[in-house]
Amino acid sequence: MNYHALTNQEIMLQFNESMKEYKLFQIYLQDVNDDHEKIKVAKLKFENAKHKYEELLQEMKKRDIHVERDMGIIKMIFEQ
Repeated sequence: MNYHALTNQEIMLQFNESMKEYKLFQIYLQDVNDDHEKIKVAKLKFENAKHKYEELLQEMKKRDIHVERDMGIIKMIFEQ
């Protein structure tokens, strides 16, 4: 996605939303284990959310937007 037109504040807001979505799909992926179709869909949603999260994180680094310490801790939790 092209983030050049967004302000730093908009990037931060999208980052926060993507972080929540990423964690939600991560939890859902762990809980789904009864249906092959559900597992497949959960994996796709999780990978999509992860990709968006990582794109936004890279954009923040390019713009030298610092991630708060709490966000860094949350990032470590996600990567477990």
